[in-house]
Amino acid sequence: MLQKQKKRNFIIVAIIVLFVVILLNVFVNILIHFNKVKISYTKIPFIYTKGVMAIGNPKEYFIMDSGAPYSYFYKNGYKKSFVAVSWVYDVHGKRKIAPFFFFPQIECYKSQFFLSNLIGEYDVHEASPKNNSFVAGILGMDVIGRANWHFDLSNCTMESLPLDSVIKIPSDALVWIYSDNRTPEVKLNVCDLKCKALIDFGCNVDLCLDSLQIAKICKQNKTYSTLIDTTFGLFSWDLTENYYFDSLKVGNRYYNDVHISNHKFRNLIGLRFFRRFDYLFWDSKHKKVYVWNKEK
Repeated sequence: MLQKQKKRNFIIVAIIVLFVVILLNVFVNILIHFNKVKISYTKIPFIYTKGVMAIGNPKEYFIMDSGAPYSYFYKNGYKKSFVAVSWVYDVHGKRKIAPFFFFPQIECYKSQFFLSNLIGEYDVHEASPKNNSFVAGILGMDVIGRANWHFDLSNCTMESLPLDSVIKIPSDALVWIYSDNRTPEVKLNVCDLKCKALIDFGCNVDLCLDSLQIAKICKQNKTYSTLIDTTFGLFSWDLTENYYFDSLKVGNRYYNDVHISNHKFRNLIGLRFFRRFDYLFWDSKHKKVYVWNKEK
């Protein structure tokens, strides 16, 4: 009888804890949605490190990650105030409960690029230095979606612009349209496969698709090789099967040397695909992403 009572009490406590965490998760999402993040408008250089786009230097940098709905910070010394705890997910779909803080100001690049009034996750133990480099933070869609961005992908410069800014875009530019400012998911056509995929600057391959989708592509394209490799998420890792195609049709164009990774959690369009172009304009106001090459 006593054992049954303990089990019943444990279930009740677990349900209460789960309910509280869900409420906190909703609370944090609402705060981030309505929070007025301020971004300094400037033009700065960026670097490519480990296949992703980063602000800073090879020793310490911030990753630009459109696949992350929130921003994450790992460096000591930030002035901050605790807000709440919430669930966070990584690229493999793994989740954990993490603390979120309010940051009055964060300097991302020398004295030129600042973020103000930001709510993000903070975990100084999560991203320890590796290979003499340190990820100081990850700038997610709560930052990217607050401004327009012009990237020169060849010369490694990026410019943050006001939401009502416009630039000259050539008529032959590719356009990707999304609807949710926190999860930029767009329509994707690969050969005869039609699906949706998240634009993820934190992903260093061309595309991530599930095994059934990849099998369909492989039936139409026989010239490819495979390799098993380890992929790392925010706080997890997994063995992933990678496919390397000599040539592949994405949208209405053919591309050489296309790298597709088998991904169980969700479809992604990685930064490697966008690096095939010279310029990228991220129009957060109209939820459009343009890419194009220099005139020849």
